[in-house]
Amino acid sequence: MKSSILAALGFTGAALAHGIVSEICIDGKFYDLYDPSNTPYVQPKLDVVGWTVPGPSPVMDVESAAIACNDGSQSATMYAHADAGAEVTLFWTKWPASHQGPIMTYLAGVSTEDPTKLDFFKINHSGLNSDGTWATDTLIKNNNSYTVHIPKDLLAGHYVLRHEILALQDANVTSGAQVSCLCLPIHICARLKRSSVLSSLYQLGDFWIWSCRAHGHGPIPRRIQA
Repeated sequence: MKSSILAALGFTGAALAHGIVSEICIDGKFYDLYDPSNTPYVQPKLDVVGWTVPGPSPVMDVESAAIACNDGSQSATMYAHADAGAEVTLFWTKWPASHQGPIMTYLAGVSTEDPTKLDFFKINHSGLNSDGTWATDTLIKNNNSYTVHIPKDLLAGHYVLRHEILALQDANVTSGAQVSCLCLPIHICARLKRSSVLSSLYQLGDFWIWSCRAHGHGPIPRRIQA
């Protein structure tokens, strides 16, 4: 069941400035994700598909290991299941309207439990809309949800799905861009294989991050453009 966990979170007002993905729906089947305010304390231990996240605070150091799947993230206890071409909807807790920016989603074939060594390729991105609003504005209008489709041309097997919001409200300064990301394991029934490395996803001096915020336009990052 879709649920909002903001009211239950015991974080400070500053931490609550961002959200987390609390649930996903794949072709009508719902899966709960890791809830840092609840999952670690429930006995017997809950099986969830989301990798661990420390809370709603964003990753600020875009050159750290946390950029892959969040700070100290550990693999989940179960897989979600999807067919090639499946519709995946990710439900965020309430996202603040002031935290505008692009939204991006990736997949990686599972070769390790070390998120920094996963080879991600991008399957979806949304940035600045034609009316001057951002992908995050569209997410808010859609009840804090975002929908992507699994590519139809994948080799069947185990994957990690990585989903990210890049908030640009403070991106005019070094280390001002704020990355809210998570990973979750997913088993896909499919055919072909694609791959590209996520390493060097961002650098502190990336001009496009500052340009997007300062001028209201700019490309989605070249290093992750499909």
